[in-house]
Formats: sequence, C-alpha cells, structure tokens
Amino acid sequence: MNDWKHSGYKLKFYADEHKEFPEAYIKELNSEQARIVISKLQRHFKVGRLSLAFTDRIGGGKCDYGGLIRLRWQTSIGMACHELAHLLGYRKYNIRGHNRKMKRIMARMINYCQKKNYWQEELEKRLAPKPITPEPTKQESRLILIKKREQQIVRYEKKLKYYTKLYSNKLKSARRSILMLKRNVSI
Repeated sequence: MNDWKHSGYKLKFYADEHKEFPEAYIKELNSEQARIVISKLQRHFKVGRLSLAFTDRIGGGKCDYGGLIRLRWQTSIGMACHELAHLLGYRKYNIRGHNRKMKRIMARMINYCQKKNYWQEELEKRLAPKPITPEPTKQESRLILIKKREQQIVRYEKKLKYYTKLYSNKLKSARRSILMLKRNVSI
C-alpha cells in the first residue's frame, strides 16, 4: 500500500503521475526535441514567455515561477509537461506546488501530446540531417549568372513593350483631344 515510499519518489504525487501516464514518461526527448515540444505546448496552452535551460545537475526538472524551466539533457515528455504545468498553473491560477489543479493541467497537456502522436513525424522531419549539396563550380556559377541576366532582359523587354504601348496610346489620345479642341475654336 505504501510502496510509493520505496519507489524512489519523494512525493506520492510523482509516483501517481508515473502510474497514470506511463507512456508519456517512456517517450524520451533530447534537448532539441524538448525545445520543439515545449514550444508547441507553450503556443497551444498560451503559457507566455519562458526560458529553457538544460543541465545534468538536477533530478528531473525544475520550474522557477519567473519563467525559467530547467530540464535534464535527456528528458521525457511527461517531465516536460510536468514543469510546464507548474508554470501555467502559477500564471493562470496562481497555484504553486503539487495539487489537483496542477495535475489536471498536466493531464490536459499529456492528452494533447497523445492526440498529436507526440509529434513523432514532425520531430523526425525537422531534426533529420540536411542533405549536403555540392558547391557549384566556377563554370556552373557563371552559367547560373548568365541565365539570371537573360531572365532580367526578358522582363525589361516586357516592361518596355507595356509602357511603350501605354504611353503611345496616351500620346495619341492627347493629340486627338487637341485636334478636336482646335476644330471647335475659330481663330
């Protein structure tokens, strides 16, 4: 019954969290993935500005109510949601510590993460190494520059044709207007 005391958790709250959301605490995140997930949660739940710091010196995470969240380099989605729930609870409801309200906030965050499938596809896509494109040779760069210049000339010719036609029509119209005015005037 009191096995939570021997499970290594200081508070029963932590043990209950791990029992209630085991999948969230299994999903490991490195620091870059944690930044992406926290920014998604931050925008969705309208947490406001915050700072993230990563370290190895703390147990799991720590939230300073001024807006600084400290996490381990290797953390889990559950831990990120836990610390973000502390900050959101303080900013929205002025609550500190571990209570039912904070647990409800955290449950909402974890359910949102589950609904989005923990952003697995997006994390893989955004953090995949970029393919290395070789530098163009001198000859290729000259050919690219020549092509750009040719496109510029075509553009300028189109503009010249458009404006020539436009202003030649305006000139014709003005000359006709003068002729009509001269006919009606007897000098």
